[in-house]
Amino acid sequence: MNKNIRHYFPDYLRVESIFGGDWRNWQLVSRFRYLPGPGFKTISVPAGFITDFASIPWFLRSIISVWGNHGPAAVIHDYLYATCAGKLYADWMFLRALKQSGCCAAKRWAMFSGVLAAGWFAYWNHKRKNKKG
Repeated sequence: MNKNIRHYFPDYLRVESIFGGDWRNWQLVSRFRYLPGPGFKTISVPAGFITDFASIPWFLRSIISVWGNHGPAAVIHDYLYATCAGKLYADWMFLRALKQSGCCAAKRWAMFSGVLAAGWFAYWNHKRKNKKG
């Protein structure tokens, strides 16, 4: 784990399972912030936000887990998608957050490539939901 992770993620990632123990959905118990670095705005995920951490297809879960040291980056990415902050922005911030979370280069680039190529469905689904609400 990156020794300086608290520099980028000053809050502890506190979550609780929801929906009758469905392991795919977790709710933040408290605010979670990401400080990407100079020139970037702080991203603050509010308490109550629901995340599924990393949306890893079942056939790849033996290689990359749904949660792990990439958890903080996955929560930030989920939040940016949910708020329709812009898909490419969300994906690039995910890559940055993965590095700052201490993920190795191979894992970072594999996960980044996955969201870049296959994240369109999730992003547009959030966009559609936000237009209805």
